[in-house]
Amino acid sequence: MKRSASNPPRFAVYTRQSTEPRDGLSSCEAQFQTCMDFAAAEARTGARWIGDRFDDEAVSGRTLDRPALNRLRDRVREGEIDAVYAVAMDRLSRTLRDVVLLFDEMESAGVAVRLVHQPELSPGPENRLLRHILASFAEFEREMIAARIAETRAYLKRHGRRLAGPPPYGYDADPETKQLVPNRAEARRVRATFRRAEREQSPGEIAAAIDAMG
Repeated sequence: MKRSASNPPRFAVYTRQSTEPRDGLSSCEAQFQTCMDFAAAEARTGARWIGDRFDDEAVSGRTLDRPALNRLRDRVREGEIDAVYAVAMDRLSRTLRDVVLLFDEMESAGVAVRLVHQPELSPGPENRLLRHILASFAEFEREMIAARIAETRAYLKRHGRRLAGPPPYGYDADPETKQLVPNRAEARRVRATFRRAEREQSPGEIAAAIDAMG
């Protein structure tokens, strides 16, 4: 990140979380603040944040096709960024192949990648090896999580347990098997709604009739 005093280094922060934020708590916001604090501690050269957020919320790290990451890579290709901060490598990607591609892309553009929770990975054969090892661990962790989820789903299926979330309208979940069982009162309403559809009433007409009944 060496630039002249009149052109200070410019940095961006990339964040990602795999799930939707809950209760208004965003992992992306926490990651962003951590990176900004880290960048401020390093900013002996007067580096400045470019002022644009690159947050991928509820996006898997298995693919590089992510809205915020795509914008970030475009800005890198346009020469508008000198360094990218992220809290850890798995926020960039959980796939070894994609990690290699991203780091090679950044290095070719002269962009430094700084990871808050991991050692500095500057260019060089030793750091390239370390980078591949860290990426391999991230990929291994992702595959282990997927395997555990698959095992849990298979176990539930073998024991006749339902895999989905809240029951849809017209059904309840059996307290023991979690399988769907009809809710008599709601089921009558569902059947009445379908009978209206069979009489070729429009969705608007059906909704108005249901609203009129309260």
